[in-house]
Amino acid sequence: MPQKSVDHNALRQAYLESPSSEGIYIGNPSGLSMHNLQWLPMDDGYGHVLADTSHEAPSHAILLAVLRITGKDCWVYPDGKWKGPTPYTKSLADMKLSCSGAIPRAGVFRDDFQHVIRNLESIRNMIASPGSKKRGALVPVEIGDPKDESGLKVKFQHVLFKDKPVPGVGGMHTRLRTRGQHRWNMDNWPVSSVAAGNALKDMKATHIVDPLPLYDAKDTAVRPELYTSSLVGATVEVRFNLCHWRIMDEDVYVAYVDNMYILPVPAMALPPPGTKFRSNQAKPPTSPRRRVAIEAREFQIAINLLPTAIIPRSMTRRPIDHDALRQCYLQSPSNRGIYIGNPSGLSMHNLQWLPMDGGGHVLADTSHEVPSHAILLTVLRISAQDCWVYHDGRWMGPTAYTKSFADMRLRCSGIIPVAGVFRDDFKHVIKNLESIRNMIASPGSKKRGALVPVQIGDQRDERGLKVRFHHVLFKEKEAGEGGVCTRASAKRQHPWTMENWPPMTTDAAKEALKDIKTTHEVDPLPLYDSKGTAVHPELYTSSLVGATVEVRFNLCHWRIMDEDVYVAYVDNMCILPVPAQVLPSPAKKRHSVQAEHPLTPSKRLRREFDYH
Repeated sequence: MPQKSVDHNALRQAYLESPSSEGIYIGNPSGLSMHNLQWLPMDDGYGHVLADTSHEAPSHAILLAVLRITGKDCWVYPDGKWKGPTPYTKSLADMKLSCSGAIPRAGVFRDDFQHVIRNLESIRNMIASPGSKKRGALVPVEIGDPKDESGLKVKFQHVLFKDKPVPGVGGMHTRLRTRGQHRWNMDNWPVSSVAAGNALKDMKATHIVDPLPLYDAKDTAVRPELYTSSLVGATVEVRFNLCHWRIMDEDVYVAYVDNMYILPVPAMALPPPGTKFRSNQAKPPTSPRRRVAIEAREFQIAINLLPTAIIPRSMTRRPIDHDALRQCYLQSPSNRGIYIGNPSGLSMHNLQWLPMDGGGHVLADTSHEVPSHAILLTVLRISAQDCWVYHDGRWMGPTAYTKSFADMRLRCSGIIPVAGVFRDDFKHVIKNLESIRNMIASPGSKKRGALVPVQIGDQRDERGLKVRFHHVLFKEKEAGEGGVCTRASAKRQHPWTMENWPPMTTDAAKEALKDIKTTHEVDPLPLYDSKGTAVHPELYTSSLVGATVEVRFNLCHWRIMDEDVYVAYVDNMCILPVPAQVLPSPAKKRHSVQAEHPLTPSKRLRREFDYH
């Protein structure tokens, strides 16, 4: 079931009006002077804890903030990836999970982030020694983190294992509130290494596990194996306690998690791009040539590529100015496609990884009030080495990766163009895609998908990478009529259905197509030629191989085992006309009247013989 949207403005107002026992919202622009906050000594006498003294009996102050969890230092693996003693974690019992919250991408909580930093600074200064160095709780952002002018983010910790309580004495639950009951204990706690497994056995008699109090939008405790994939890039409501120690000449602070709640997206839950289905009322796309002319007028680019009339289909296709087309990409709004060949990077765009229905994350454009799938745009040359876009996928029967015909995915890869401005931009395509992947990648993990190594026969640059695209050929039938057109640009209504889809090339595919007719619809590859005409399914391969293609695509992410897996789903593909500066046909060359008459074959042979 799609998660419900939430009104972040109303939620913020509730934070501001809630009593301190429910959490003190530190994004309050008015500061925290209305709260009775005080640093009090801890039981062991070595440190201090921030306390709420508004009642007769002081209690731990519960601070509340809404932040975006960064991927750079999100270390919340269920065993901390412990492989043995280190100077900082001598035993598994000492393991602390940690993560950091940076400025949210958009909305009211983004505006409040400056107050979060300012109010936390004020709280730290309440106990700091004059002139001493302050360390912890507030830390500098890292490369790739979203940042504001302060250049800071909030670091949180969680102690994963606690000493076993003395029998008969019991213990006091000090968290602000207990949400869903979890079922994890020392017997079923997941570990990823032999060392961690052995250490867990050794400490069963002395310790208990205290799972990270992380809850999803439905108030369900998140599984330990999903801590990282659920948190990275998510907007999270964090309640925490603040502690202080004086160590050597430093004031050291630690923000301990009380509970974390993943907020629903502000207005919508994004569906996976691979399951989108186009509306039957789609309109034809604008061809690249006409798009240049239209956008030239919009942005006052001084180019005269085409007349404003629609080009007759019978007209021989004219070359296109790739420099002008590139300029259009750079100046187009994000909803027309974010050009990832931009040498200046993508920092001017509001890109954020948001949770998808059913798990995983999708790259979203949060520049508007309602987030939408981010449409990335690039121009590449389609490689012949792994262009698998046959209209039936050459399906011969179930395989380990395609268990049924309904699971069929078409795929192809884009390599560096042969020449021109888009060839020069290819290195920026790779760099910007790497940057996007790193926004959600777990530290030290292997990244797989979207960017893949070139193969023998592929043209390559110094990085040796190419971009791989996927398209889901069959979609489950939706209830009701039609569908929501979620592609970047609407397309021409195509005539293809399950009834008239071109003949299958194998008997297995023919039978499989019959079996899925009642449950699925075909979603043809959205491939268009330079006139905006949908390419016939049987011509997908011959049209694509070696062609320079404008590709718009969505990017998705899943955390699978210890890998970050990415998939680039095609939104639409348009084959570009040849560049404007091309050589004329030899048959049409005009010969100079002063040209010397060529030597006859016999005379040429005699001259070569005399020479030798």
